[in-house]
Amino acid sequence: DRFYHPRARITLGQSLLDQATAAIDISDGLLGDAGHIAAASGVAIAIETQALPVSDALKSNSDSKKVLTWALSGGDDYELCFTLPPGAVAPPKCTRIGRVMEGQGVKTDIDIDLKPGYQHF
Repeated sequence: DRFYHPRARITLGQSLLDQATAAIDISDGLLGDAGHIAAASGVAIAIETQALPVSDALKSNSDSKKVLTWALSGGDDYELCFTLPPGAVAPPKCTRIGRVMEGQGVKTDIDIDLKPGYQHF
């Protein structure tokens, strides 16, 4: 449904204007789009895979490795990935999925070979 009827998260985006230090829509996959934030900000982002919100439809797949692969690298989610300063409280219905740290790139807490997301070029 999200692919055929995407809903822009305008209200959430507007609520983050005075709070978020970075934000991007997740249209090309979480790893790829979080990677854009990390590269532009000169930091590393550590994603905690157990914290990822997964739809009931995706959870219904019996292959847990495939579910995680799709959650991390699949696209067309049209959600927002954003960072907040330390101590800031996330808006309601948002899930903390990781943290920003020194370094570069995006890291996960699992050892899995993943594509970083959709590659335009």
